[in-house]
Amino acid sequence: MESAYLQMLFGGLTVGSIYAMLGVGLTLIHRTSGIINFAQGELSVFAVLFAASVIGWTGWPLPVVILVAILFACGLGLVFERTVVNPIRFLQPWSVSLVTLAAAIALQGVIMLLWGKSAIPFPTLSKESVINVAGATIQVQSLWIIGLTAVLVVLLHLFLERTNAGRAMTAVAESPSTASLMGIDPRIIVAFSFIIGASLAAVAGLLVAPITNMSFDYGVRLTIKGMIAAVLGGFDNISGPIVGGLVLGIAEMLAAGLISSLYKDVFAFAIIILLLYVRRGGILGAQQA
Repeated sequence: MESAYLQMLFGGLTVGSIYAMLGVGLTLIHRTSGIINFAQGELSVFAVLFAASVIGWTGWPLPVVILVAILFACGLGLVFERTVVNPIRFLQPWSVSLVTLAAAIALQGVIMLLWGKSAIPFPTLSKESVINVAGATIQVQSLWIIGLTAVLVVLLHLFLERTNAGRAMTAVAESPSTASLMGIDPRIIVAFSFIIGASLAAVAGLLVAPITNMSFDYGVRLTIKGMIAAVLGGFDNISGPIVGGLVLGIAEMLAAGLISSLYKDVFAFAIIILLLYVRRGGILGAQQA
């Protein structure tokens, strides 16, 4: 029984880490621009399938392919911001958010045309597939996901707190007009937030691809779960979606293990509704009167 709970815990931390990375990217974009990027999941899928194609074309080592895919995602994020978001930046944030939803649908179609409808396999980061921990069977890829997510969270925190670019992003998030008076161009910061968001989406997709079926329509699920993580934890800081993602992931795995995998989303959403009823601003967000 204890091993079963341990296995559910590791499973929850695994998917929760993926949700957290996506949620952090969405939060950074939202805090600097005020919009929700509904194409976040599609950028993730695009990077994964691009990486799978690079492996087939070149036979390069997996770490090199992952680095190339992340750089590709950064460029894709910048192009997305420059071509989709920046030309309509004068509109209300909700209007721009709806445009990103339309762009997500278009991207999904492009992905389907390029790679088809079938799921494409992606290799794991290590040769060993599973290990035994206290009687629980844990996927090695899960350990990679949890560990690399923790490292990225620390690096992102240090970037925001210790670098000029990070402080500029925080300043724009707090008050774009005040940041402009300080010589910071909010448009550059918004573009930079899309680059970081796309890179986080790419890392999330590349890590989860070996243990899931990555196909052209998987981006919708990634976007929804990342958004729920951000809302659940609170959009006020990057710690919110991290906590929200882990809570969501663990709730899903407990529901799947104790009730049924068919009802894991229902159970998880019920918990979210209850938590938001108690704390309307999210777990770590500012509370509303």
